[in-house]
Amino acid sequence: MNKKTKKSKIKNKSHLFKKIAMLIIVVLLFYLILKIIISDQYKDITFTSVGVYAKSNNPILGYELRSGLDTRPKELRQNESIKKQSIDWYLQTNKQGIRGEEFNIEKEQNEKRIVVVGDSISLGLGVDNHETFSYYLEQKLNEISTKSKEPKKHYRVINFGRSGYNTIQEVELIKTKVLDYKPDLIILQFFYNDFSWNEPLLNAMLTQKEEKEVRNFVKRNVPLTCKIKMKLEELVFIDIFMKTKYPGRITIQQLIDETNKLFENKCNWALFESQMEKLSKIAKNEDIPILFVTAPYIFEVENNLFGDFRERINDIAKKKGFITIDLLEVYNQTTTDKLHYESNIEEIHPGSYGHKLISNRIYDELLKSALI
Repeated sequence: MNKKTKKSKIKNKSHLFKKIAMLIIVVLLFYLILKIIISDQYKDITFTSVGVYAKSNNPILGYELRSGLDTRPKELRQNESIKKQSIDWYLQTNKQGIRGEEFNIEKEQNEKRIVVVGDSISLGLGVDNHETFSYYLEQKLNEISTKSKEPKKHYRVINFGRSGYNTIQEVELIKTKVLDYKPDLIILQFFYNDFSWNEPLLNAMLTQKEEKEVRNFVKRNVPLTCKIKMKLEELVFIDIFMKTKYPGRITIQQLIDETNKLFENKCNWALFESQMEKLSKIAKNEDIPILFVTAPYIFEVENNLFGDFRERINDIAKKKGFITIDLLEVYNQTTTDKLHYESNIEEIHPGSYGHKLISNRIYDELLKSALI
């Protein structure tokens, strides 16, 4: 090989390395720009669409209900006798950012407190303040107490439901806020998408530093294989696509597919068990019983599609010493058209009638398990 040919090959290799380097730089720049653009746009959309929330000082919680909120139109606030549109539902919160009326944080004499923690089902998405299962349960408990010959007790059921919260956020909420209210019982409501830590709404409200803190928090609660998987997800586009995947209306088949993916992920199971263990320790230390309530899709009245998964979830809760309720037995008492809220046919959130059935089932369990 002559010198000229050798130099030519070296030159070609050098050009190739430069091209590869340039390609890598371009890809990285594209990734960073895309991440910034999508992240910023998504945050704007999220804050606008869920204006009932404010960013939390606790990055694990991510966001909380705004205090003193009243979403009713001005004319309805001034005259509650005005008939509202059937598809409308309104949300009022007190000074503490809790859905419901004002009350003192300090317990009154002979007061029994039940705190409901959960997602949008507990919050009561689609129904008014006086149509949530928390409200119905409180009314029923106090009605029975008034008629009782025993010394009168006043029951307060506090609705700590938050749309979009997952199990990590719910356990953190109990640890950092709920305990301040000195509950005699905690009801933790669970729905399938609470199983995943990577809630789009949570991530959208976090700065990059806070999101890293949440990721590290999660990593401390999962096995090494899950830590590695999470790290790989951070390095590729998965985290971007996760954030943009915030569905509006999706089909039943899409719901089924997404739910199957959640349950097929072993890391989700490991994380769920770690949170149940954490809650179990809180319950034992504070001497507070836990009632664990699982909610199915409304369409499962016809097929109990995820019954095996709910059974496995409830088994984990039972092993931690929690009392469990599967709401499918409640939903099976009626038809799907009566469970949906008003004219909005969707498959997650029950209407007022569904909430009343839930409150009755919880009340029966409280009696059966001698929790009241």
